[in-house]
Amino acid sequence: MELEGRVALSAMGKGFVLFQFEIESDMLLIWRRSSIKVGGQYVRFQKWRQDFNIHEKQIAIKMVWICFPDLPLEYWHEKIPLTMAKAVRRPMAIDKHTRTVLMGGFARIQVEMEIGSSRIEETHVERLQPGTQQVFWFKQKVIYEDKLGLCGFCKKLGHLVSDCRILKQVEANADEEAMPNEAV
Repeated sequence: MELEGRVALSAMGKGFVLFQFEIESDMLLIWRRSSIKVGGQYVRFQKWRQDFNIHEKQIAIKMVWICFPDLPLEYWHEKIPLTMAKAVRRPMAIDKHTRTVLMGGFARIQVEMEIGSSRIEETHVERLQPGTQQVFWFKQKVIYEDKLGLCGFCKKLGHLVSDCRILKQVEANADEEAMPNEAV
């Protein structure tokens, strides 16, 4: 992608960078793409907000690699794993080994996920049987390759059961109900 004008970058801290475009059409071109790859790293853009503060809590979006283990070889065309990844979240990149079918065993896709969102553990893949109108489908397991915990209680990403606020609230309510009322 060729830009017509220059772009000034200013590091703001905490991973935020201010992009100042010399030409508005360049900014619109970048904005339409949502995310772009710069030096091997995906950059996600958001519009500037007045009184923006890097220390305030931002929308927590994380890039996560997912794997489709034991994916049959006939599904290794680049578009198929990307389409399958849409069932999980927004696909951003495909692993070079998956793209070139250099490594068997699993297909690997990078997706954009909101921290705290629930995760699916499997997806359904459908296709027509070659030469017929009969639909064939199978369940495909999804494995997440990030370090964020998945809570086994509320099924949300970003914490483990031991840190689950919802579970702690449920337990606290149960403890209150179990306590006998004392006479005054």
